[in-house]
Amino acid sequence: AGDVIIAVGDQRVESIGSLLKALSNKSEGTVAVKIIRNHAEQVINVTLEKSELLTPRRRAAATQRHAAVI
Repeated sequence: AGDVIIAVGDQRVESIGSLLKALSNKSEGTVAVKIIRNHAEQVINVTLEKSELLTPRRRAAATQRHAAVI
């Protein structure tokens, strides 16, 4: 809680939409995520797993559900 995601790999993140787009461009495996934590930039490695394909309605529900977590 409280971390701010500012980049995924080389792609800058400025909104939830740009975060989802950056993540959708990545495949399974490890990706570097740049965050701001306690007023300092840090890079953490996140392991992505293959996700199931979502219908537009399920994708919208998932986005709303996770928006508060990010």
